[in-house]
Amino acid sequence: MITELTNDILETSQRMNQLLVNFLKLSKGEEDNIKETINVIAVIDELLSHLRKKMKDQGIQVIKQSAEKKVYVLANQNGLAQVFLNILINSMQAMEQGGTLLIKVEKFEKIAWLNDLF
Repeated sequence: MITELTNDILETSQRMNQLLVNFLKLSKGEEDNIKETINVIAVIDELLSHLRKKMKDQGIQVIKQSAEKKVYVLANQNGLAQVFLNILINSMQAMEQGGTLLIKVEKFEKIAWLNDLF
């Protein structure tokens, strides 16, 4: 169990370090804007895995809802992970006394007017 927790801490610190580096690059306008097909649910699962102990300690129950096991988007993976991490951290700060965090992922087809944006 100690080995597992140590590995989790190392993985989390490496991931957080990479997110910080990416955030600093973004703030300086140096961020690579490489877009790729990303499974949104996998990104959320990874972040929840890293935050699970803190959420448990705070008494936060996480409920995930999705009709699909995989939902893909075209995005910058680091940027997308940063957005979800910010949302999760803000949620945790808003629930200092515990609560339930509902994460619902829905797949939708591209809306016609969005074609002009992408």
